[in-house]
Amino acid sequence: LPPPLSPPSRCASDNRGFEPVFVLGVGLAALSALISSVALLIMKRSADIEAGMPLRRRKRWILGFVMNTASELSLSMIALGMAPLAILSPVFGLAIVFSAVLARLGWVPGVHETLSYAEWLSIAMVVTGIGLCSAYG
Repeated sequence: LPPPLSPPSRCASDNRGFEPVFVLGVGLAALSALISSVALLIMKRSADIEAGMPLRRRKRWILGFVMNTASELSLSMIALGMAPLAILSPVFGLAIVFSAVLARLGWVPGVHETLSYAEWLSIAMVVTGIGLCSAYG
């Protein structure tokens, strides 16, 4: 029997060299993470001020849900088609960083949180880890 066919590999360790489309894929993944972070913060705000309302009347929650779903179904899927998962999965981790920084800066109306020194240090460690994972696979 002949050996089974395997799909073409799109790993970062291929010897094909650098492909510029990877940069676009990473950018789209980062944009998707940012939009998802904003959407989740909007949903968090909805939970704070629209707590007693039925779900169908929570306009902020629905807005956040639609934003998050649209971002994941469009930008994330396009990004996954442009760059290998080994490169993109750490970039999607930026959502944690984006959520913390956006909540600290208060860029989502009604959501303003303070971060301790330990939390800022943790964010720096996450960013460093994402950078190392993206650079070295």
